[in-house]
Amino acid sequence: MPGHTHTSTLIAAYCFDGTPWNWPTWQDLTGVHHGLFPTDDAKLLYGWTRQNASDVKAFFNAYHRIPVHQDDLCIAFANERKGSPQYPGHNFWREWVKQRWAHWGIHSIILNELKETRIHPQAIFLQEGTKSFAWPNANEYIPIVIDSLEIQLFGEDVFHMGSDILPSQY
Repeated sequence: MPGHTHTSTLIAAYCFDGTPWNWPTWQDLTGVHHGLFPTDDAKLLYGWTRQNASDVKAFFNAYHRIPVHQDDLCIAFANERKGSPQYPGHNFWREWVKQRWAHWGIHSIILNELKETRIHPQAIFLQEGTKSFAWPNANEYIPIVIDSLEIQLFGEDVFHMGSDILPSQY
């Protein structure tokens, strides 16, 4: 089954209060210091017009109207390659993130954390000395680094009480 891409993960992470785009660590990492949808046109993201911001916000709103328990629908909606005439912000968002992803260095941060804690799949293969090519189950290993990784990407803000990002109950 297809999973989230980096562009769809950023949509899923987005909360209507601006999270994570209003957290200082994430702002420093991405260079986005006024949120995705500032009301002041002078603070719009580089290359964005007011129409682009409105289109992307409409796309985000549509995504967030899909019930949370229907993750497969969320993934399909966010990852559709052609986008939709109804949501022109879809393609604009995907291209905008794609152009910045390498510069933000998020992939490198994740890889370095996996390597540092020796749970990168290659490290696991080497540690076990196995000739098996069965990919390690991420559900067993990712929880080991999730807290330290969240701090690197989002800062301490990710753990503040009252945040809907990491709810204690579903």
